[in-house]
Amino acid sequence: SGRRLAGQDRKVFKDRAAMEKYLQGRIAAYSHLFTEISPHIPEDARKRFCVNGILLPGYTVETPVPDRPDEKNVEDLLSLLEDGDMDALPQPEEPAPPPEPPPRRQAPPKNRPQRSDPVR
Repeated sequence: SGRRLAGQDRKVFKDRAAMEKYLQGRIAAYSHLFTEISPHIPEDARKRFCVNGILLPGYTVETPVPDRPDEKNVEDLLSLLEDGDMDALPQPEEPAPPPEPPPRRQAPPKNRPQRSDPVR
């Protein structure tokens, strides 16, 4: 009869070393989930960590990781270009600066009767 883990009815190991090796592998596989007390949470799970629409203290929303192109593939493609290849492409024009807004008009002063000081 081999050694068994609690809650694992079908896991049987030949010896203690095999069981410990399995456990260390499981610990390593799930270690990223236990690195922080309040880890970054995905954007789609944000509502689960909010009370009255405000994120609970200590939690932050995970920022999406931008996809970066493979550096080696980019270098390989750029090495295929010749000196005159980029000159043939139309260069984008710089956008014109936005027009200045017209100056604001001052409202004409209103002729109101002067208020008297309150009577005490």
